[in-house]
Amino acid sequence: MSKPVLAGLAVAAVLASAGTALATPMCYGVRLGVTYGFQLGEDFTEDERSQFDLMRLRQAGVDTDRVERWNGCLRAFVEGGMRFFDPETLEEVY
Repeated sequence: MSKPVLAGLAVAAVLASAGTALATPMCYGVRLGVTYGFQLGEDFTEDERSQFDLMRLRQAGVDTDRVERWNGCLRAFVEGGMRFFDPETLEEVY
C-alpha cells in the first residue's frame, strides 16, 4: 500500500476509537471529601459492594437484578439492556 493510503487508514482508526471512547459513560467527577484513619471491620468485598449498590438502586426505584462497578459507574442490568448511574448521587449517566 502507498503511504497516503496507510496514513488515511491510521486516521480512520484513531477517529473510530475516539468515537467509541466518547460513547462510554464515565463517572469520574471531581469529588472532595475527608477521610479519617479509623475503620471498624474489613473492607467490603466486591460481592458485598454489589449487593449494597443493588439495594440502593432498588430503593431509588430502579428495577434491576444485578449491579456492578464499571468505569467508575454503577452498571445496572435492567430489562431490555443496561443503565449507568453515578455511584454517589445515583443520577443516571448517558
